[in-house]
Amino acid sequence: MQSSNAQSASSSSTTNKTTAASGHQYATVKAGQGMFRVAYNNGLTTEQLMRMNGLNANSKLYPGQRLRVR
Repeated sequence: MQSSNAQSASSSSTTNKTTAASGHQYATVKAGQGMFRVAYNNGLTTEQLMRMNGLNANSKLYPGQRLRVR
C-alpha cells in the first residue's frame, strides 16, 4: 500500500535544505508551514528554531523564507 503512504506525505510536511558557505544548514519554508512543522521536520523544538533565527512566538513565516536549522 504505497499509495496510502504517498497520500499522507503532503507538500507542507517537507522543507528544502541547503548548506551555506558558513556551514550552517537552512530550510526553505513552504506554503502552509508553521514554525512547529519546520522545527519538527528538522529535528528541532520550536524554541530552538526561534532562538537560532531571532524569532518569537508572534513571528510570521512566509513561503520562500529561509530559516537556519543547523
